[in-house]
Amino acid sequence: MVRHIHLVIARYDEDVSWVREVVRALESACMPSHVTVHMYEKGRTTDITPPTIVDSPRSTFVSVRLPNVGRESHTYLEHVIRTRAHAQISDGPPGSRADTSITVFLQGGMRDHVPMPHTTVSYVQALVDEASCSDAGESRNHACHSHFGAFNAWPGMRAAMFARVGDSGQTFREWFEGHISPWIWTDVSQGPSWWQNGVFAVRTCRFWSVDEEEEAQQEDGGGDPVARVYNEFFEMLRGQVAWHVNPEQGHFFERSWHHVFPPLLRPSS
Repeated sequence: MVRHIHLVIARYDEDVSWVREVVRALESACMPSHVTVHMYEKGRTTDITPPTIVDSPRSTFVSVRLPNVGRESHTYLEHVIRTRAHAQISDGPPGSRADTSITVFLQGGMRDHVPMPHTTVSYVQALVDEASCSDAGESRNHACHSHFGAFNAWPGMRAAMFARVGDSGQTFREWFEGHISPWIWTDVSQGPSWWQNGVFAVRTCRFWSVDEEEEAQQEDGGGDPVARVYNEFFEMLRGQVAWHVNPEQGHFFERSWHHVFPPLLRPSS
């Protein structure tokens, strides 16, 4: 049973009236004890008030204003970092695999990120169902084929496709191998798997690693070295996109999220 569902929404002035319908559908279909909407605002609008988003005693609305940098990648990473820092969103011990809460990462303009034949409501429900049922604790809507080849040509494509993009000075392969590959166990020599449409769901405990949980259980009084390392990892990733309103790394992240979160179970050696 999913005890708590967190909807993390990266917004820049988009119409988010769809959120209320999503919350109602989740409360009806998934029967969580609570739904929390985390609305991260980067635009100029001030038209969001809780009653227009949630109208149920089992739902909570939280609005956070962020600087307009880093696309949705910065928003998602900001939420992960805040969750790890406060450990108030987890429904069990921080990082515990007993935590059944689900975090869904969504964009304000969902109309452009929902594949056919889904509606926004049915797609979010599908993401939650997949993450709650999957052994890996994640939604499974990802393509498993190489993108290194195509995106090695990114610098040549940039001028024509993204005139206002912040130049990373790297190809996707160079960036991925420098910032993501050192942290993961899976073989991505042929290219990473990736979640389509820039939206996905994971069990909240995926914000922590298996090693962090074991370190915390030891309670040796010396702190949690693995946790410190992963704090540095997520903060490093946030820094990759915090320097520009439309950094090229933000486009790289769209093809990397599937590999950012620690695995729910340690891979067998």
